[in-house]
Amino acid sequence: MQDGPLLISGLFDYAERYHPKAEIVSRDADGGEHRYGYAEAAARARRLASALRAAGILPPPCLPRMTGEVPERLSFA
Repeated sequence: MQDGPLLISGLFDYAERYHPKAEIVSRDADGGEHRYGYAEAAARARRLASALRAAGILPPPCLPRMTGEVPERLSFA
């Protein structure tokens, strides 16, 4: 049994804490490769969450994502 809700932010917190340099690797349609670590992904997620709060968009709404097949698909990060 877990102590709290299972949230994506918790997964990022865990990955950032225990695997900060592990890479997230993706390729775009043109073959370009994009790499960044979980620490960077978690920092991007916090910046986006902060910007959404500043814009008055607070939890719990679910936000759809509309991105292409590029690293920005992790655009909540």
